[in-house]
Amino acid sequence: MKKLFSIVMCFALILVINTTSLAKEDTSLSTIINKFKNMSVDEVLEYSKKNAKHKMRINEYDMAVAIDNANNNNERVKQLKADALKLSSLSQVELTRKGYNESQINSVKTYDGSIELLKGVAGEVEIYLPQHYLKNNIEYKGRIMKTAFAITMSFEWVKPPLCKYTDIMALAWKTTDGSLIFDESNVNVAITREHITDGQHTEYNAYPVSIKVNDNLASVKFPVDLSTNEYPLDVVKKGYFNGILYNPDITNTAVQVSWAYGHSIFTIKPSASLSGSKFSISITPTTFVDTKCDVKTFFVE
Repeated sequence: MKKLFSIVMCFALILVINTTSLAKEDTSLSTIINKFKNMSVDEVLEYSKKNAKHKMRINEYDMAVAIDNANNNNERVKQLKADALKLSSLSQVELTRKGYNESQINSVKTYDGSIELLKGVAGEVEIYLPQHYLKNNIEYKGRIMKTAFAITMSFEWVKPPLCKYTDIMALAWKTTDGSLIFDESNVNVAITREHITDGQHTEYNAYPVSIKVNDNLASVKFPVDLSTNEYPLDVVKKGYFNGILYNPDITNTAVQVSWAYGHSIFTIKPSASLSGSKFSISITPTTFVDTKCDVKTFFVE
């Protein structure tokens, strides 16, 4: 039986934040949240890029290599090669209709089945984690909270994926005593699909998604392939996940927040969970999903 390995590549960053000075800049947390509610996905993405404290990029080839190495085979790389060769046989018009730009079409059309060129054909998604808003002594449901955090995770497929199954965004949190509150009534989630007809690309919010909250973890999963009989080329293009965490306890000296994005390269749908005693997000099935995650620590006054 093949062994299952958790394939998670993490970037860690520790931040010390002066909560008083940051609170002067952000005078109203509700204003911030309403701002996101009234912004389009493009506007949120542009904001995320401009204010990103961390940026991550996932390439399907790197993912396939890591998974094959963990399972001591080359099954996923072989499948990616087959998908890429099939793609290279399409005409320039057909590739344009699938969402590839001129430079990407050149990479696809010149693909010869070699490992060296496979990464240039595989899909790539970029993840942005912008600066967190912080507010001191804010009221929530009749209680005064020590601090509140508005947190955002945005993504954009900059090169169309070869694997079009199910992706997932996840957010986890913890403090010294576990008393953080996630405000489920103030969650903003939006996904755009790329609608392609005769080379004309139109993006619109046409796919409803729902959030799942379990203990100290919130996640959103969605299909990458949004094709229909009427629109057979539609795929996910970009999206974001935004929410608020409240810290009610003045005795909490540190708040940790972790993010993860998982991209499936197999048909089984992924799910997210906290990984044991370590503060990290585990996305399963681990043999088919790769994640990049970021962990931040906030020291509360």
